[in-house]
Amino acid sequence: MKQIILIVLTMATLGASTPVAKAWFGSEEKQRRVEAEQKLVQQQQATNKWQITTFILGVGCVLLLVAGTAIGSKARRDAKPN
Repeated sequence: MKQIILIVLTMATLGASTPVAKAWFGSEEKQRRVEAEQKLVQQQQATNKWQITTFILGVGCVLLLVAGTAIGSKARRDAKPN
């Protein structure tokens, strides 16, 4: 019985409590949040640039490896035996 009363009281307390409104926070917190979001966007843009650069260089390296292998294979086939 005590548990039921405790559960009912807890539900009533949680149901009657007011949720936190955004207007309760001052402009200082809002300004800090905006600055943090701007920094996050800048970091994401910098990360994206490096990821694109790394991808392009990786593809270039693979293409150069394939081209070098093809040139070496052709040179080996065209070489005269001693």
